[in-house]
Amino acid sequence: MGIYPLIFTFNEAVVIKNVKSNKGYFLFVNGRGKALMTKEETGGYWINGVQPGGMSEGGKTVKEALCNFKTAFHNILLDIASYSADNNDFKKELTDFFDDIDGNELKLWQETRKKVKRGSIEIEDDISLLKKETGKIKTYISVSLMAEAKGMVTIPTISDKTVICEDNYVLQNGFLAAA
Repeated sequence: MGIYPLIFTFNEAVVIKNVKSNKGYFLFVNGRGKALMTKEETGGYWINGVQPGGMSEGGKTVKEALCNFKTAFHNILLDIASYSADNNDFKKELTDFFDDIDGNELKLWQETRKKVKRGSIEIEDDISLLKKETGKIKTYISVSLMAEAKGMVTIPTISDKTVICEDNYVLQNGFLAAA
């Protein structure tokens, strides 16, 4: 069983429609968080959020686990948007979620990163494909209001809450190995 420190990046568009005020908000969310990937004895992979904490997702392969984690994060954004009254409410709720750091996981993430830097953890081939971040890791979240509309706001519904994971997209753009 191996444990690997990860950084995940996100760039997401989010739409909020307030039915009471008949206002719509188009927001752009981006940032970086921390996660820990564990290879299970059964051969599957599990990713636990460090910042934000409180989220986990797994898969049979590295790529599947990464894709499932990104999809879970995407769905959390949509869920927060679904009960937010406006862009300020969304930003507050999302910041509260993102700032919920799992202290035990953070400590394990930091210890594991030190082991990776010393070379005392063997990195598997699938994980070694991730780009490496060797400098100081800064986590952040940013919410930008791109547009606001009032009146007869029609927002297309999103029926499929799945992030499309093309072969190299998640490996090359969504995650970094903290080395």
